[in-house]
Amino acid sequence: MYSITSRESFSAVREFRDRILQVKDEESYPFVLVANKCDLVKDREVSREEGEKLAREFEVPFIEASAKARINIDEAYAECIRLVRKAIEAGLYSEGTENVFVPPRRSKKTCFIL
Repeated sequence: MYSITSRESFSAVREFRDRILQVKDEESYPFVLVANKCDLVKDREVSREEGEKLAREFEVPFIEASAKARINIDEAYAECIRLVRKAIEAGLYSEGTENVFVPPRRSKKTCFIL
């Protein structure tokens, strides 16, 4: 997640993703790229097109949202849930006994909202 009103937060997304890939020892990792504060149009520093371009580069879904105005919050969570369900169907996750998704011991896959 980054703020559309902060170029610095947008730039940090790439570094944060790179760290996740390094820690997980993976070339790619499923997550949803969320641009927050979309209600603050007059303060925008990062265009929607820049966010969409980065999401295409990462090959992940992109959503502009506003936590304060409750814009696309449910959609962001729903997209993450879709990714987790796909991972379960692909055998990358197993459902735990307490309705919690628990990665199998051999898998390194998970989902993050950024």
